[in-house]
Amino acid sequence: MLFLNGFIHMYFTCHDVMVFVSKDLSMNLTCPYCYSSRAMRRRVGERAGCMIGGVGGAVGGATAAAGGASTGAALGAFAGPLGITVGALGGALLGALFGGVSGSVAGSAAGAKLDETLLDTYLCIDCTKTF
Repeated sequence: MLFLNGFIHMYFTCHDVMVFVSKDLSMNLTCPYCYSSRAMRRRVGERAGCMIGGVGGAVGGATAAAGGASTGAALGAFAGPLGITVGALGGALLGALFGGVSGSVAGSAAGAKLDETLLDTYLCIDCTKTF
């Protein structure tokens, strides 16, 4: 976390994808405990949903990659045994990759909705309490 020119800059990663979040500290939000106006969004559900969805999507994508592996093997068959192997591995890896990305995006959206409705959304920078 970095404080710069009245903004909070947070960096977090989800499956090696760098996400940049910037929040203005001058928003009309005050802490109910210490009445400070320096608060930031926590995004706990969003980050957890991103990781869980990414893992679930990668597992689902790898499971569905059997079809991709057979398609890749069929396309690589003209190159002989090496083409079949490379085509099958390429199809399986692409299936897992696309499944992981789509699961990560869906999990992040679901986690953001969870943050808005159920979890404590904000963290006070001065007293470190959540509300």
